[in-house]
Amino acid sequence: MDRYADVFNVRGHKYDAAMRAYPTVRDVEFQQLFHRLDTTPLKTVYDLPSGGGYLRRFIAADADLVQFEPSADFEPEKRSAIDLEDPILPPASADLVVSLAALHHVSNKYAFFRAALQALRPNGWLCVGDVVAGSPITSFLDEFVGSHNRMGHSGEYLPFERAHYTAIAGPYAELVRCELAPCPWHFAGTDQLAAFCRNLFGLQDVADDQILKALDDRVGIESTHNGIALRWELLYLQFRT
Repeated sequence: MDRYADVFNVRGHKYDAAMRAYPTVRDVEFQQLFHRLDTTPLKTVYDLPSGGGYLRRFIAADADLVQFEPSADFEPEKRSAIDLEDPILPPASADLVVSLAALHHVSNKYAFFRAALQALRPNGWLCVGDVVAGSPITSFLDEFVGSHNRMGHSGEYLPFERAHYTAIAGPYAELVRCELAPCPWHFAGTDQLAAFCRNLFGLQDVADDQILKALDDRVGIESTHNGIALRWELLYLQFRT
């Protein structure tokens, strides 16, 4: 599989360029992390990995956001280095730990979950969102992106088995949510969608119409009242200590 740091040490700047050019298209994906959860009282937040710092808009303005990022290709300002395969976090120090769209690049998921849960204070929350195993999105990523990205793409995706995460939580946390949920990406038009995905996934030597056809065939594109939406979906997990 592709390790997170290996991937984004090479193309993190392109991913960040996509997010900064179109900063709101994935808003639903971030909002779904906190479905039915009031983050207002959660004042110490760990974001791992933090990428370009995109989580800031979705948590309380006065929260202390601690950003952990393994890749040197994202802007280093106010980021703390971390090994996602064996993360070391201060115990009982955070009210909220967040991880979005990164765990399919982490092989030692048990160590990740263990460290994240141990970092929580009593009544703290761990919120995770990632691609579920066997979904059409895995086909798009590993086959299409893998064929048109010079680094390839091989993910290790999250199983959709509640018992799996209940076992991970053990006696230390409660699994509150395990849900495959829609989180569409919204664009004004197909030109924006193609440009965004080209940078986000590091696509090279492939035409826009090929990108759009692969997205429509494998993920789905639909018209909306003010543009289009890519039918993205992720498995969302919420644990409470």
